[in-house]
Amino acid sequence: MVTAVSKKSRQRLHAFACNLVGRIEDETPKKMALLEGDRRHEALDRVQRRLKGFGKSPLMDMIREEAKFDFDMLSAWLHARLEGDVPCPYPFKMVQANYGAKVVPANTADLTAISATVETVMWPVASFTPIGAMQALPDQEWELIAYGIYSTGASGTLMLTPRYGTTTGGTALGASIAQTVPVSLTNEAWFMHASLDFVSVNNASATQSTVQCGGMFNGGGAAATAASSCVVVFGSPAVVTVDTTTAAGLFMGWTLSVAGSCTPRKVRWRPW
Repeated sequence: MVTAVSKKSRQRLHAFACNLVGRIEDETPKKMALLEGDRRHEALDRVQRRLKGFGKSPLMDMIREEAKFDFDMLSAWLHARLEGDVPCPYPFKMVQANYGAKVVPANTADLTAISATVETVMWPVASFTPIGAMQALPDQEWELIAYGIYSTGASGTLMLTPRYGTTTGGTALGASIAQTVPVSLTNEAWFMHASLDFVSVNNASATQSTVQCGGMFNGGGAAATAASSCVVVFGSPAVVTVDTTTAAGLFMGWTLSVAGSCTPRKVRWRPW
C-alpha cells in the first residue's frame, strides 16, 4: 500500500522521475556510443537490470502512484533509445526540481521601461513567466517574485491585470481596482509577489483546466510622507477556466493612467 504524500512531495517525486530521464538522455547514449559489439550489449544489459531493480523499489511505487509517471513506458523507450531506434528526445515533460530552483534564469539586466498609458505587458511572458503546453500539474502553484522602479507624474491611477496567456487577449485572472498613485515620484522602488494555482488540470482537452491567482504590488511613496506608498492587490476571487493544452504563462498587465514609467529590474518564476 502506498502512503499518500503532500502536494510538495508529490511534485518533487514527479521532478525526480523526469530528471532521471534527463540524466539518462544526456549521459547514457553518449557512453553507449563509445562501445561496440559485445561490450555494448553487455552495457545495455546492465542498464536494463538496474532499471528493473529500480522499478520494483518503494520509491518507484510512490512515483507511479503520486506523480503518475509511467515506468514501463520509460523502460521501453530507453531500450529503443539505446539501440538507436529513437532519434528524437524523450517523450516526457522535463521539469526542474523544486528545491528553490528557477524554471527560467532571472534576467541579468533591467528590462524595457513601460511608459504607455494603456495596458502593457510588464515583461515578455515567453521569456520570464512561461508555462509550456501540457506542463501544468493538478494542485500546482507557480510563484512570481519581481521588483524594480517606477515614476509618476500628475495624479492618476494604477491598475494591474494578471492574465493566463501571452497577450492582452489572455484570460483575465482578476484585475485590481484603479488605485490612486502618489504624484511626482521618481525612480521609487516597487516589489511584487503573486501566486498562480492550478485547481484542476485536464491536459487532454482545451479550456477544461481551472486556476486561481492572487498577488500584491507594493510601491514606494513620497519622501517623509506617511501612508503615501502605493499598494495594489490583484487576483481572482473565484476559479477561472483556462486552456493548458497550448503554451501560455502569467501575463502581468500594467496600466498607469498618467505620464510615468515602470522598469522591472528582476523577475523570478518557479513552480512549487
